[in-house]
Amino acid sequence: MAPPIRFKNPKTPVQAPQPLPLPSIWAESRIVLAALFGIIGIALFNFTLNDQEQITFVEFLRGQVGWSGAFASLMFWKLFIGFVLGAAGGYFIGCDIPRAHVAKANRIARVASIFLVTMVIYIPAMTADFLWDDDQEITANPSLTDSFGLWEIWTGGLGNIEKAQSNDPLLVKALRVPLHAIETRVWPDARPANCSADYFPLKTTMLWIEYHLWGRDSQGRPTTQQGYFVRNFQLNGFHVMNIILHGIDALLLFMVLRQLGVPGAWLGSLLFAIYPVHVESVAWIAERKNTLSLFFYLLSISAWIRFEDAWKVEGRLWEKKEGLGSKDYLLALIFFLAALLCKTHVVVLPAVLLLLTWWRNGKLTLRDGVRTAPFFAIALFLAEVTVWFQNGRAIGQEVIPIGDWPSRIAGSGLAVWWYVAKAILPVDLNTIYYHIGPFGAHWPLTDPQWWMFLMGVMVLITLHILWLARHWLGRTPFFVFAYFVGTLFPVLGFFTMSYMRLTLVADHFQYLSDIAVVALMGALVAIGLKKLTPQVRPLLIGFTVVVILACCAYSWERAGIHQSEKTLWTACLAKNDNSWQAHNHLGAVIYMEGRPSEAAPHFERAVYLKPENPEVHNNLGLVLAAANRWEEALVQYRLAVQIKGDVPAMRRNLADALSSRGHFEEAMPHYEQLIKEIGADPTVHMSYGYALAQMHRLTDAQREFELAVQLNPGDPRARQNLEAVRQQIAAKR
Repeated sequence: MAPPIRFKNPKTPVQAPQPLPLPSIWAESRIVLAALFGIIGIALFNFTLNDQEQITFVEFLRGQVGWSGAFASLMFWKLFIGFVLGAAGGYFIGCDIPRAHVAKANRIARVASIFLVTMVIYIPAMTADFLWDDDQEITANPSLTDSFGLWEIWTGGLGNIEKAQSNDPLLVKALRVPLHAIETRVWPDARPANCSADYFPLKTTMLWIEYHLWGRDSQGRPTTQQGYFVRNFQLNGFHVMNIILHGIDALLLFMVLRQLGVPGAWLGSLLFAIYPVHVESVAWIAERKNTLSLFFYLLSISAWIRFEDAWKVEGRLWEKKEGLGSKDYLLALIFFLAALLCKTHVVVLPAVLLLLTWWRNGKLTLRDGVRTAPFFAIALFLAEVTVWFQNGRAIGQEVIPIGDWPSRIAGSGLAVWWYVAKAILPVDLNTIYYHIGPFGAHWPLTDPQWWMFLMGVMVLITLHILWLARHWLGRTPFFVFAYFVGTLFPVLGFFTMSYMRLTLVADHFQYLSDIAVVALMGALVAIGLKKLTPQVRPLLIGFTVVVILACCAYSWERAGIHQSEKTLWTACLAKNDNSWQAHNHLGAVIYMEGRPSEAAPHFERAVYLKPENPEVHNNLGLVLAAANRWEEALVQYRLAVQIKGDVPAMRRNLADALSSRGHFEEAMPHYEQLIKEIGADPTVHMSYGYALAQMHRLTDAQREFELAVQLNPGDPRARQNLEAVRQQIAAKR
């Protein structure tokens, strides 16, 4: 029997074959190509600018011309036309990408966009000067000048017998003698080893390599025959490398977030790259320890994730291939050690790995503790090394106003919520902060109020609530807050650090912690785009775009503030007039410009704010001496040497001032101390010889002038003084 014939329902329309979806007009590959060609268009249209417009353009790229000033200039509109024409060309080239390759091109574009945006918004920092203590890191760091420097970088200068202290640990005392013996045998003519304030040898080695690649003046200064742009927009290799590292860090974060399956990984990584609170870590060369340590920190986490995933997928016993001898486990351990040798703040990584394992698996086992034990052992050892370096060298005899334990506990709670506020809303940023909390809480926290202790209690309560809510909110909220607070723990004030002589909180301290915050923001936006209705979705997209543009603009402005010492400290004092460090540095800049009378108020303010600091007394003495107020200058010089007598420059200023005012007897012991400390300085022998001659100790003066001539044969003054004292001696005979 034949099967019945089935007829189609005439009311049911026949579905026609659907065409393949066309690439979106907002395809990532097209946008990135448009941006790249737009930048090329700006570079080409730069040749159409006249001299004045080129000056404005360079100042704009340095961050010294605000956005309103740029918009008001014809230069901006010329370059805007160049960008539009270049972007249009790049967009239409993107339209020719074969449809089969669009998805791959978009993935590449997402990666490229993070790095491209990073490089663009930090253009003002690429030409910046050396700032703050960059001179200690680079320009005045003897460890960067020769091959002996690499040895002392990795030995920590422990071979310097002259700098030994009676309270050195037994291990340090045991290492000094053999290290010193190796130094004198291999480098018999080398200077005494430099005793660095921190032990971050991997970071310093990178600076050593860069110093020998492009030196302290980057690529040097071009000739005046070149155009204004080429002559005045000179890249600083150290700054450029730090910016590149920050861009790579953002890409590594993108990789790690994708490994973890975090929604919105691209947006979270982009936010990390452009976040204004991170500018200090990127635009300040001394914070290379942040950008480089994060590089290895993220690589370690990535290797750990691969190690755990391999064990779970393969299902083998962890003691075998996926155990402690696996490649990924060893890589995670090596990368962690490398991160610690860049900055010890990453000492929190073992705890982070345990927290990450709990977040992914919902539990922790004894096996997890065993696997992280080597990480904890390495972390504990290098943490002890850092504490010794900080207390013995960076701080020394200086008193850090960190207060007693009640003050530390109160300050830690204030600091956590201060960092939370800056992470969520990174506005009103500054280099040195005076206020560290609400209701006028400021640093130093000498007299904590009762409500300040509640801030720390609120941190614990928040952690407890999020822990209890993990069953209906999920583990992510607790993980994010615990990661944020935990990675901040080393810088909350429980441990004494030299930076805390300035303030308790700083932008660069939260560079590591903000990872969780920006990842959460990216995830919330990605989830919102999936769950919101089509009518509401454009509002979220628009809000996100506005936030991204605002972050880019503010980061550009902050990078411009880091252009020079003058711009940095002027901007700092505009928001915090109570920073003695800012007054001291800005006063030094003004003094070096040849305006001591204008520098005096800054040094006076610095002395008022920080009377126990010897440097501010010395600097005030300099401007008072320049104004011929010698007796007042002598008071400041004496105070500087009384507070810290082991700084030759301060002792020399006092000795020279005493000698110039005829106080030769008082100057004698200071010159003798200088001879012991820096006997190879011809100017010291010259000044000492002059004072001896004025006291009619001609034979002793002759000896000093002879040493000065021997050390600097080309100095005519030394020869003239030597001849004069010889004639006086001959006349007496």
